[in-house]
Amino acid sequence: MKQRALRLIVPVALLTVLAFRFDLGGALRSLTELSPTWLAASLAAFLFMLALRATRWVAILHWLGLEVPYRKALLSFALGLASSTLVGDALGSFGRIYDLRDSKRDATTIGYAVVFDKAYELLILLAFVPMGILFIPDFPLRLSPAVAVGLAAVIVGASAVLLSPKRTGQLGSLLRIHRLEKIGDLGSGLSRHGHAIVVALSVAARAMQFLFVWLLARGLTIGLSYLEISAVMTFVGIAVLIPVSINGLGLRDVTMASLFTLVGEAPESALSLSIGVFLITSAFRLTAGLIWSAQTSGAEVRQ
Repeated sequence: MKQRALRLIVPVALLTVLAFRFDLGGALRSLTELSPTWLAASLAAFLFMLALRATRWVAILHWLGLEVPYRKALLSFALGLASSTLVGDALGSFGRIYDLRDSKRDATTIGYAVVFDKAYELLILLAFVPMGILFIPDFPLRLSPAVAVGLAAVIVGASAVLLSPKRTGQLGSLLRIHRLEKIGDLGSGLSRHGHAIVVALSVAARAMQFLFVWLLARGLTIGLSYLEISAVMTFVGIAVLIPVSINGLGLRDVTMASLFTLVGEAPESALSLSIGVFLITSAFRLTAGLIWSAQTSGAEVRQ
């Protein structure tokens, strides 16, 4: 109950502060002037991002030996996407475990697949942080291009080693947790080639998300470059992972408004863009929930 109340109080409090400090009405009016062409392009980029993430999920299930039917795997992805509307992206993904509960697969392995999928998504986001610092002119911390690239490479490389089933199994043995220890048996299914593909899909999905936001920004006549938007959205992506809001509402707005001032844009522009991102993201997530509900109900009727 307290957690639910917190998810309501935090966004309301943050949005109230923003409403008093900035022209929230003007930000909302800007959305009504959004270019339909740029909007259509941004929606296409968002769909492609979802397709990349769903492909990564299906591939991970396959490599871990969880031969879940393709349709069922996609439906579990849809439920995870819909669940994240209320409990955040990190926790929402565990809706996939709920959807696959009757698939006669080992629950520990399915849970590992979810953690593996989300961990790579987070680590790739963290790998973008050093690069993001380079493109925010007034960021408090400065890095040289060589150091930024080096840090990003270290994060990606370390994740490929630490997230392998073999290392997880060794951790289970060390901690004497039998369920984790069994994960080590999955190591043969997820090769270096598989890790490389997961990395590539994760990077591509994140880049496509940045493209979605940049195209939406162009439709709102915000003059930031793709690299500047990518830098801003890297830190926004980390902020919205904090599970104290509904779909990042409030957290996303405050973070974007603060970072926009560092790249020379008005906070009101950030609010317009942030609200647009929230509305589109929520619409897609709710649609995914409706698809899951319709398909699941239809399957029960046929049975």
